[in-house]
Amino acid sequence: MGESPERVSGMLVSSGFFRVVGIEPMLGRGFTRVEETPANSHVAILSERFWDTRYQRDPDVVGEKLVVDGEPHTIVGVAPDHLKHVGGRFRSLPHGTTVDIWRPFPFAVEPMRFAHYLNGIARLTPGVTIAQAEAEMNVIAERLENEYPDVNEDWRITLMSLHEEIVRDARPTLLVLFGAVALVLLIACVNVANLLLVRGASRQQELALRSALGAGRRRLVAQLLTESVLLAIAGGMLGVAIAALTVRWLPVLGGEGIPRLDTVAIDGSIVLFAFLTTLLTSVAFGTVPALRLSGARMSFSQSRSSESRDQRRVRGAFVVAELGLAIILLVGAGLLSRTLINLQTTDPGFQPESVLTAKVSPPKSRYPEGDDTARLFERLVERFQTVPGVVAAGAGSNLPWSGYDENFGFEPEGRPEDRFGARFHFATPGYFRALGMPLVHGRAFERSDDANAPRRVVVNAQLAHEVWGDENPVGYRLSYSSEPTDEDWWTVIGVVSDVKDDPSDERAKAAIYMPFSQNQWTRELLVTVRTQSDPEAVLTSLRTELAALDKDLPLAEVATLEDVSDRAFDGPRFLSWLTTAFAAVALGLAVIGLYGVISYTVSLETRAIAIRMAVGARALDVIGEVLSRSLRLVTTGVVIGIIGALVAARALESMLYDVAPYDPMTLVVVTVILGATTLVASLGPARRASRVDPMQTLRNE
Repeated sequence: MGESPERVSGMLVSSGFFRVVGIEPMLGRGFTRVEETPANSHVAILSERFWDTRYQRDPDVVGEKLVVDGEPHTIVGVAPDHLKHVGGRFRSLPHGTTVDIWRPFPFAVEPMRFAHYLNGIARLTPGVTIAQAEAEMNVIAERLENEYPDVNEDWRITLMSLHEEIVRDARPTLLVLFGAVALVLLIACVNVANLLLVRGASRQQELALRSALGAGRRRLVAQLLTESVLLAIAGGMLGVAIAALTVRWLPVLGGEGIPRLDTVAIDGSIVLFAFLTTLLTSVAFGTVPALRLSGARMSFSQSRSSESRDQRRVRGAFVVAELGLAIILLVGAGLLSRTLINLQTTDPGFQPESVLTAKVSPPKSRYPEGDDTARLFERLVERFQTVPGVVAAGAGSNLPWSGYDENFGFEPEGRPEDRFGARFHFATPGYFRALGMPLVHGRAFERSDDANAPRRVVVNAQLAHEVWGDENPVGYRLSYSSEPTDEDWWTVIGVVSDVKDDPSDERAKAAIYMPFSQNQWTRELLVTVRTQSDPEAVLTSLRTELAALDKDLPLAEVATLEDVSDRAFDGPRFLSWLTTAFAAVALGLAVIGLYGVISYTVSLETRAIAIRMAVGARALDVIGEVLSRSLRLVTTGVVIGIIGALVAARALESMLYDVAPYDPMTLVVVTVILGATTLVASLGPARRASRVDPMQTLRNE
């Protein structure tokens, strides 16, 4: 494009990929079978976003040339990022919000029997189930195993729906959020039902008058339900308006693990769902107050203070239910907050401060051999180490807490009956020092550990413990070959600290680090540079050094290691913040409900309070009585809520880190918070009751 090099995300797909997912290019065409061959694969399809940002939606982009990995490609189409309606169902373009450029997969002339890393996608024939298709595919897999046992032994095929593939990792988080929303909705409904009862009690004379004038119970119920529905719809409209203003901030909270979160918006389907939910809940929770009030018998001479004990019990039960449900949410939010705190304070095994990271991907067209790539990174690291302000520089196949999970099996020398598994990583000299990973035994990689040197590895402390116990493993050998020869043995030269693949893992996985110069299983590495102070201050110099080696190589995905590490907390942080927000709303609603009931009860008992004060009761006695009544409701709600929370917290167990579902500290803190807020809510009605003027009240009576 005649500009400086830029790293973009890409995906290799077969010619039938877009047809399978039900997507047609919005410009140009899709790939053809001919373009799946290496000689004809220099074509590309742009994503809509990339077309918009880099070509300003130029309608004549089809046919233009684009240099990818050092080789010119012809743009043949533009694929839409958004959902398309195909065949009566909504289909989503997989990875449509992250892929910039699509290219045809260049199948080799000879079948790639070893390519078990590839994923397939297919559309089922109508009437065929996933289980049936999987059984048929495994029949084929068994045939391949018989024909090519060296590469296909014990390989089987597992099928799952595309929807399941997209949402499976996010499902627990979504279910927790759905449960939190459901609890808040339930609390709000109970609150409204209670307030309707309170409001309706003051209208009993009005309802009695309507009944005396001929209005039947059905008509009274219809009137009360209509009022309830109109009130709920007004609240629902306000809620939709608030949601429309706040939903855009969801990605900012760090919900990167939620698929397509950045595309979530308030549309017609959401408004319809909100309307139906509002309608159903208003009818369901407005029916009880309507039936009770419409069935009440009351003479015109009755006063408000003649409320029955049954009515008080109903209102009290509603308050207890609100408090109990609020406790469940508060405990859940507390456990998730404790998890986030524990994750952020755990020892990471590396030092993320003052480290800059970036990805470098040498194209195969200019670096066809692995040795070429290894020499490039060797020279690059050497140049970076000479930049003023740089303390150490290195490169590796991945960064800590990145979720990296490439594995292989190996056996220790002299123990052919023992087979272990481990993560495998590649690193250059300086990698461990740049990351701040301390050595436990031995040494790290040096320049002498090149392609001509004996094969050497560094292992982490977890692997050393699993394989050799408390022994120092330096000098021992291992092999990942099932039938190793003399050339297949790797000598352990060092042991480094444990670093988890994900901070929420219970412990680090066994890991092996290989010198990149001795085994290039990947063509791209992440460069890590430790600086004396601000890591971004050396970025310009690093780009200059890279351009001096290869002006067409971009320094991509530049970020500080602190930012990279912080992103590992995005999922727990997103869940913790949202559940805390829902718990705060639930607590507010429960406190409002308690305040309303206590305040209304005080207003009903004004005459009784006046009589007590007239015969000698003090203001503190009145305050104590009101608070004790509130305390009984709160205590009952807390007990029921904690029981419910202990049951519900089991569903969060897989999301918790270093905290038990029945964590006593969380239960105590939640109880104190609820007790303090309800005490404050009850003080207003209690003080108002203590200020009753006995003479004035009795004179009015």
